[in-house]
Amino acid sequence: MFPREIFLWTFYLFLSRFETSLALIEPQHDFIVIWNVPTQKCSKLNFTFDLSKYNIIHNENGSFDGEKITIFYKIGKFPSISNSGEYINGGLPQLGQFSDHLDQVKEDVTDAIPDAEFNGFAVIDWESWRPTFQYNWGELNKYKEESRNLVKKGHLLSNTTFEIETRAEFEFEIAARLYMQYTINISQTLRPRGNWGYYGFPDCYNYEHLEKYCSNDIQHYNDKTSWLFNSSSVLYPSIYISKNNITENSVRIYGKLYEANRVGQKLAIYPYAIVHYQDGTDFLSAEDLLITIGQAGGLRFPGIVLWGSSSTLGSKEKCEEFSIYFNTILGPVLNKIRSVLKNKTESLQFPDSLDPELWAEKIIQFYQ
Repeated sequence: MFPREIFLWTFYLFLSRFETSLALIEPQHDFIVIWNVPTQKCSKLNFTFDLSKYNIIHNENGSFDGEKITIFYKIGKFPSISNSGEYINGGLPQLGQFSDHLDQVKEDVTDAIPDAEFNGFAVIDWESWRPTFQYNWGELNKYKEESRNLVKKGHLLSNTTFEIETRAEFEFEIAARLYMQYTINISQTLRPRGNWGYYGFPDCYNYEHLEKYCSNDIQHYNDKTSWLFNSSSVLYPSIYISKNNITENSVRIYGKLYEANRVGQKLAIYPYAIVHYQDGTDFLSAEDLLITIGQAGGLRFPGIVLWGSSSTLGSKEKCEEFSIYFNTILGPVLNKIRSVLKNKTESLQFPDSLDPELWAEKIIQFYQ
């Protein structure tokens, strides 16, 4: 049976009208880079990074969370199922203790951001499940299976495959929306000047097919979660790449950026870029920095958030390697991107007739 608490909160959700202001970031003429790399680990080993030299927005003392940007890897009491099958906080959104979750969200936000006038970037990184039922595939398929089992146990009249699937999808999506939407709404109420959004939304899921645009199915999925974008003040789509074909990376990134612009036309969009390939610890080449960060800049996005894993900075040797990379490749490329964008009036253009093999070359030429 659908929990009474979830039903009541759902009823309140549709009666309420949450007013979400547009991002309160000051208008920017320069392409901005926000630092979300845990270099404070290297500072303890006597390595310094002159972020101001490259006009990078950063927290005081290079801390990972602070007055400029804070990322929430854990917020509230989101239900989830562990890799071992353990139900955490109820396991499924339908079974969670929603009031307890909201109380914990309030505590987590005020603890992480003590300044009530915080006007930095606030990122919620929730990846344990997706709010649309059918898009929980692969390792996330367990949420669909357990939702079906829940229906079988609680709804004796729902005995056909279609009825079970329809009911499971309905109950999961209602509860998932409550968790994600109320979390960001309450966070915005507590820190209204912050620039709140969920990491990784929207996505194109264009991993296997070389597509310039999101497929019609994915666009429909993103339209279905318009409530999430409408509740956000900033979008933070991910443009991480693996160390593979530069052509594929170039086109797939465009698909994600185009989709973010499609669903968030009234929002500021700051894509999350990465300093190392997501399938390893090697740092991005100058060319790959251009096809990720440079492409976002060339398409006239206002800036990016630059992220790096703590595992890439876990030793003195890794910190030394990153220090060299920062000063010889990353920093100079960021300055190059900013300089070119400041002196050009035109934007990157990719005609539909453009051969995908020429995509990366066009981006690189834009910055020459």
